[in-house]
This record gives sequence, structure tokens and C-alpha cells, in this order.
Amino acid sequence: MPHATRRAIVDGRREANRTLPRYLTNKFPTTWEGFEASGDWTPGAGATVTEDVTHVKQGTKSLNLAGNGANIYMQRTISWVIPPECKSISFWIWVDDATKITSVIVYLSNRSDLAFYYQMSPSATGFVNGWNFIERPLDTWAKTGTITWADTMIALRVRMNNTAETNISLDDFQVGLESVPAIVLRFDDGWDSGYAEGFAYANRRRMRLTQYLIPPTFDTAGHVTTAQVSEMYRSGCDLANHSITSDDFTTLTQGQIETNLSGCAAALAALGVGDSRLHVAYPSGGFNADSDAAMAATGMLTGTTTVPGSFYMWNIEQQAAWYRLPAYGLNDPNNFTSAKGVVDDAKRYGKVQILMTHKIAPSSGVITFATLSWKLLLDYIASLNIPVLTMTDIWALRDGPISVPNYPT
Repeated sequence: MPHATRRAIVDGRREANRTLPRYLTNKFPTTWEGFEASGDWTPGAGATVTEDVTHVKQGTKSLNLAGNGANIYMQRTISWVIPPECKSISFWIWVDDATKITSVIVYLSNRSDLAFYYQMSPSATGFVNGWNFIERPLDTWAKTGTITWADTMIALRVRMNNTAETNISLDDFQVGLESVPAIVLRFDDGWDSGYAEGFAYANRRRMRLTQYLIPPTFDTAGHVTTAQVSEMYRSGCDLANHSITSDDFTTLTQGQIETNLSGCAAALAALGVGDSRLHVAYPSGGFNADSDAAMAATGMLTGTTTVPGSFYMWNIEQQAAWYRLPAYGLNDPNNFTSAKGVVDDAKRYGKVQILMTHKIAPSSGVITFATLSWKLLLDYIASLNIPVLTMTDIWALRDGPISVPNYPT
């Protein structure tokens, strides 16, 4: 069943809904520095700045910074006032040889001599050769001297430190993204407590789960029954793809991964499940280039990892990173207090946070979240009025606004 059709059916049962904007974005970012003109920039000692027409993210050029040393930089004069609604700044860095880069630092200053400044430095160990997308919340930038984000920034500097002659190119410095927070409640493997405890309490709260299932386990000891699966789907939950086996994809060939993904999707389709079967959680969190190719070959839409983190939908779209969605594990030691902090961050920054667990039981464990913590967490999410979305909702938001349930009063 297509996303739009299923949404309409589910929406028809709701007493009161809210509308969420496309990409969960109230205001899209704008490019404040396009890195198009080398003449706008002054290179530091030992640095060269040239226009790069080969590696380009937007416009017709990027700017290439090259040199060898501990303080290779370029700087330009600006006149920027960061809007108070802005939560983060993003840009792209092309890295020629990641093995030679020890750091890249970006400075914003209210003084031309950079006596006072904000700075951020993405981890060089995370760089790959090619394009790297960098996004950092404003309140994570380090501050030196008398400066606030309300000041007019008059200097922008980009600094590269390296161990040998190399270069980076920069493009698309964007400011002004304003987003709506959202939570996805993810269950893996189809354990019976995901229905008896997880679904039971979430459904009372009008929160819909995303259940990543392994169909051969249905109606077996400790797992959900076919009837329970159908009930959850009728209530608006996603029944999604956790492969036909529990084999880690990094241990399989592309062809084997395709077989496992298609087998799971076919088994879910036989139960009447629509496009939610095309959303995947990687078994054991494993993914690689072969799994990417298999996902594309079988028409899968999203891939959720076990890598901790949250995301902006708009940024994921710009990176074409739908096969690399992060998640936060609900288990021991990530108790209610820890999960509450993650939810607070989603609210604060307007991000999507996927909360993942396998089982709900009185005591937490490696793949288990405590029953009391689960109830407290859902109550807390409702108190903040953060919408709980399914992966079907997330994907549908690429096309336009959607309607989702309000919480009961």
C-alpha cells in the first residue's frame, strides 16, 4: 500500500492531528559563503587559495586551500549577524588526502585581528577522501574572548593543519536552518515484549512504533505472533525490514544481502504490508559498500544503523545519506536519565532522534530497556509535545507536509 494511501486511512481514524512541514523544516538554510571568488580571501603565510572548478557542490566553483604546515589558512572580511533562531552552521570540505590532514578549524570573529572568536574543528579522524559534510550546533563552538552570537561577525577564517603538502576545497557555507524535532521509536527482531509492553503503552499514548522484523520468527517462542503483527500495522505502526535472517551484512556478499532483503520484503508484503517493508535496520548494525549496492538494487528506501547520533532531514537529503541513519540504543547503561538527555537535545536543536531497543522487561540489559523507563520516556516525550513518527512518515516528509496524531489530553 503506498505511503499516501496508508496515511489517509490511518489519518481517518484519528481524533486530532497536527501538520508537520516538509523535511520537518520551517526555514531552509541559505548560502552565506559560496566559496566562488579567490579574490575575496587573503591567504596566510605558506598558503595558496585558488578557484576549484572540479570539486563543486553548488555554483560553479569551490575554493582550494593548499600548503604544508601547522597554520595554513585563508581569511576574508564578512558582515554577518547570525539569526537567533539559527541552531547550527554547515558546510562541505573536499579532502584530497585524509591521511595527511591533522585538523581543519573554522573561525568566526567580531574582530579583524581574530583576538576574540568562535571556533569549531571537525574530527580529522572522521575525514574521508572526497566530500565531507560538516554540521555543528552553534552552542558547541568553542569561545575565546569577549564575543557573543549576537555580535556582527566581521572575519571568517579557515585553517588547515597537515603533515605533508596537501589541500582541501570548501563550498556551500550555510546558515539559518530551522527544524522541527521528532522521535522514531524503533524495535528490532520482533520480540514479544515489543508488542506486550512496547506497543501496548505507546498505543495508549497514540504513538506509533517502527518494528523491524524477521518474518521466520513470527509465531515462535518469545516472538510476536502474526495476529499481533497485523494488529500493530492496523494501528499505524510500521512493519519494517530486518532481513530474512539475522546475518550481519558485512559477512555476506551483495547477492546474499539482496536475497535477505527481498525475502523479508516479500514475507511482509504477503501480510499486506506496504512500503514500510522497504525501510531497513541492518542486522547487528553492519553495513558496507556491498550493502549499499544491495539496498539500491532491491529498492530499499532507508537504512538505519546502530551508530549513535541524530540528524536533520534536510542535511540527510543533501548528503544522499538515507542508508546511514544513526540511532541511540535504549538499554543498559542507557537508562531513562540518559535517554531523557538525548530527547532534550532533539528538542533543543530541532533534530530527528531514532531511539532503538529490542526488548522491554522489568530490568534493563544489553538489548533490553526497563519497563518503567519505557513508560517514563514516552510520558516525557508527550510532555514536550515532540511528535513520534514512523519511518514511513519520515520518508513521506520528503514529498511535502504530513498529518500525524496529537497526544490525548
